[in-house]
Formats: sequence, C-alpha cells, structure tokens
Amino acid sequence: PVEAARHQPEAHRGRTWAEALTRATALRPELRDLPRPDTVVCRCEGVRAAELQGYVRGRDARLHARCGMGRCQGRTCGPATDFLYGWAPGGPRQPLVPTTFADLLGGLSGSEQP
Repeated sequence: PVEAARHQPEAHRGRTWAEALTRATALRPELRDLPRPDTVVCRCEGVRAAELQGYVRGRDARLHARCGMGRCQGRTCGPATDFLYGWAPGGPRQPLVPTTFADLLGGLSGSEQP
C-alpha cells in the first residue's frame, strides 16, 4: 500500500494525459456523412461502404461481406466501421468447449513439455 500510494501522483498524471489525448483526437460526428457508397472502408478485402449498409453488427459484416477478414484482421477498418456505423467493438469469443492444459500440451513431444 505504501509503494502504491507513492505512485498515485504519477498515475493521476497519466490518466489526465490519456483523457486529454482522447478528447483531442475524438472524431467529429459530421465525419459519418463523408463516405459515399463507393468509398472503400476495408482496404484489405476491398469492401465498399454500400456493401456494409443494413448490417447491425460488425460480426455480421465480417461474416457476410468479409469486412475485417483481410491481412490486418480488422485493426484498420474495425475502429472506422465502429465509428461510421455505431457497431460495438467485438470482444474475444469464448471457446465452444472448455479445454484442459493436458489437451493443449498433448501435441508436444516429451522434450518440449515444461
């Protein structure tokens, strides 16, 4: 607790800087009106804005229009589509079946196992 208290001022400065940076770099709402139907939104897969109309979630656009399936895996177009269409960023998906460490290590030879 003493060590943590000693770093509180530094942590506060970092949070203040992060909040200021977020405010300074926030995209203006009027930018949502800029893309035309032929504007390429996903460069890796060549997906245009017109192809993304009607999708409610980024996951649907990914599965049906391949937006975010290219080389960058949505790191470039993901934030843009979240902003343009109001899609919530997708988080990691849970596995269908839980896996044990023994199963994960099963493919390793005896010399590779920790």
